[in-house]
Amino acid sequence: MERMTEVQNAGRILLLEDENDRVKIRFEKLNMEIKDLLTTKPFEYFRDVTIAAHGVPPRLLGVMTSGQLGGGGEMENQLRSFKETVLRPAKRRVEQVFRLLLGEVHPGSWVRFAEMDVTDLRADGDFFDKMLSAGVFQPEEVREFVEALLQ
Repeated sequence: MERMTEVQNAGRILLLEDENDRVKIRFEKLNMEIKDLLTTKPFEYFRDVTIAAHGVPPRLLGVMTSGQLGGGGEMENQLRSFKETVLRPAKRRVEQVFRLLLGEVHPGSWVRFAEMDVTDLRADGDFFDKMLSAGVFQPEEVREFVEALLQ
């Protein structure tokens, strides 16, 4: 079978089927000119669209935009937002699926995934220092907690 060029494909029909009647497919024209295809713009565009589609903070993937502040608090806020809006809901859905599957085999069993820690080490150290000085934790308890986190 001979491969057709884009011009030969113009006006052809593409049939996409799905048994779920709630599925919607939308085609959008890209706002790019032919001259743009010869630069890095398409790569950057599709990279940014993919990152946005998954809700990942760009800085987490090493993508820096001009004019963006570089403070550590900004990264922590982006991670916290990513955890709350993307990871936590997905984690709950996967846990529910496992609960249903395991419930078939062993009723009452469940799976719980650990939460991602978005705090930095300095903030954790300051917290434990305050708790130790206030007498809330004993040094052995802090050691056990830290060892559990590192495993």
